[in-house]
Amino acid sequence: MGPASVMLDGRRTSERLFLITDIARMRQLAPASQRQLSAEWLKHVSPLARVASVGGATVTPSAILRGLITAVFWLQPSPNPFFCLASRHDAMLKGIELLEAARMAL
Repeated sequence: MGPASVMLDGRRTSERLFLITDIARMRQLAPASQRQLSAEWLKHVSPLARVASVGGATVTPSAILRGLITAVFWLQPSPNPFFCLASRHDAMLKGIELLEAARMAL
């Protein structure tokens, strides 16, 4: 099940999610065309994400990749808080924080 399907389910049940994308094992930089496709996908799901998500994080220990991800979000800003973090643990803690703030059951 992809992120959009999960958000659709959450919208139907009034649940909200925090989406974590872990690209820590990524070894090659995404070409500009891939970053553009990512920005277009974000634009497409933005209305759904606004109501079904409390935010999200991408995990990568690479400062270069965090910079490229930031560039994608310059092209298409996230409708909810978004974070680039160096560890999955940090992303999970941020997700718990935002879900608790939104009064979502964990």
